[in-house]
Amino acid sequence: MDTTGKITRIISLVLLGSALHTLASGADQDMAGRWHARTQNSQGGSPMDFTLSVAEDTTYTGIGQGTAGTGFVKVDFPISVTLSQAGDKIHGSISYKERALGRDCVGEIVIDGVRQGDIITGSTLEDISCGKNSVRGGTIRLNRLPDPKGRKVNTRDGLPYVWIPAGRIQTVCGPKDEECSAHELSVAAFWMGETEVPQVAYQKVMDTDPSKYRGPDRPVESVSWDEAVAYCKSTGMRLPTIQEWEYAAHGGDPQPRYGELSDVAHYWGNHVGMGTHEVGLKEPNAFGLYDLLGNVWEWTADLDAAGKYHVRMGGSWFEGEKEVSSSSRYKLPWRVSDERTGFRCVGE
Repeated sequence: MDTTGKITRIISLVLLGSALHTLASGADQDMAGRWHARTQNSQGGSPMDFTLSVAEDTTYTGIGQGTAGTGFVKVDFPISVTLSQAGDKIHGSISYKERALGRDCVGEIVIDGVRQGDIITGSTLEDISCGKNSVRGGTIRLNRLPDPKGRKVNTRDGLPYVWIPAGRIQTVCGPKDEECSAHELSVAAFWMGETEVPQVAYQKVMDTDPSKYRGPDRPVESVSWDEAVAYCKSTGMRLPTIQEWEYAAHGGDPQPRYGELSDVAHYWGNHVGMGTHEVGLKEPNAFGLYDLLGNVWEWTADLDAAGKYHVRMGGSWFEGEKEVSSSSRYKLPWRVSDERTGFRCVGE
């Protein structure tokens, strides 16, 4: 690993006694493009996606969307970022408007860190304030996302879909994957939902929300296979086959998981409280897909080997470590639903 200039920006805001903070952004020899950021400081952690433009005179400018929240307070906001590199450090400024109270938030950032390929991990020294509230210090992890040309928004449900290239991969099994057997996956190219279908999209398309754990950005759950099929059909898409789902979940990595489990999945070992979590909070895989592991099981189009039950994949917030992997599967009758099962759609 070589130490290089990094980017980042962290936002914090205190609202009704709850500290909300978010985000980051980075720079290097070529930081232009889409990034996903995860931040962590004494007041918690939060995610953000942002895009940096091509640098002019070593200065990058970008715009992104962040989500911050603790407890019952949730805030979504756009953020503007300007970053420049000076030796091994990144200096930057950040600004956004806190929507809940309408305050202008601004900050100056200095980042030191370590880069390994398209993953940047660093410590931050920052001073970001919203009115009387400010926060200093924290850590940041950035993952480069696929080229925006491989991403589109479906106008029927408003959700982003990621292009999964055709390919072949030989999987391997982890030491705790007792039911796994190494096998080859081969697929033609297809589009896949960037996240599990959230409740806000399901409500928009189906005019209902059957979920037990309510929240517009939480995955819809308690949907049967029939209901998932109906939603995907209404958006001009379909459910993925087992082969497509598992290939996408690997993200080009033959290992059973595309990262450290706690970094990429909500599961029994790291969940807070009972129930699902908002989509897109964990780190994505190399295809730019979120929550393929954990949060909710995901319906596929296929039946089990006996031809009796439909198969769901990936594990959920309720499952333990050994049940949360790219090959993990569970079968249910198609008319049965529970609060651990959701889905995402695919299309050609």
